[in-house]
Amino acid sequence: MAHRLVHSLKSNAGQIGETGLQDIAETAEKILAKNETPPPDIMELLEAKLKTVLSGLQPLLNEPQAVKEDKMTDDGDKKYDILIVDDEAMNIKALAHILEDDYNIYTDKNGLEAVETAEQLLPDIILLDILMPDIDGYEVITRLKNSDKTKNIPVIFISGLSDPEAKAKGMALGAVDYITKPFTSQEVEDKIKKHLGIA
Repeated sequence: MAHRLVHSLKSNAGQIGETGLQDIAETAEKILAKNETPPPDIMELLEAKLKTVLSGLQPLLNEPQAVKEDKMTDDGDKKYDILIVDDEAMNIKALAHILEDDYNIYTDKNGLEAVETAEQLLPDIILLDILMPDIDGYEVITRLKNSDKTKNIPVIFISGLSDPEAKAKGMALGAVDYITKPFTSQEVEDKIKKHLGIA
């Protein structure tokens, strides 16, 4: 659990440009990955940097989470539906901010709810995190691909896992693409357009 939380913290820090917090979180992550306990000075520095960042982000953290919207394009056509699945609110906010002007955005914060939402909504594309607290993204895509209703929905993994094995596993399970956190707006937009067939 500690390793997963520090991993998420590292990814979120990178996403918002807090490189100091990202670096110390990465240090702690590497130690935890060896089943060792980070020394007190590392944890004290991590706590201090996290408090500083959270203090500056408090107004943003208090904003409401992205919710369902049913928007139309300027010419009256219905926009594509995108389901974002991530257990970190900051990642959801970042993706929703990038995409909400051009797509209908739906969000879930755990894998089990995501499978249910996908069955009911049948979104045009799914942006899926891997590390989540209930079932991980690999299990989510496995369930989606085993359902006749959802097997053809394109899934793009968006994860802080940057190792080739993680990407290879995701693609082997049926993902159409893989984005590594921290991502850029242009990268996300380009890949979504590519897999939706938008010029």
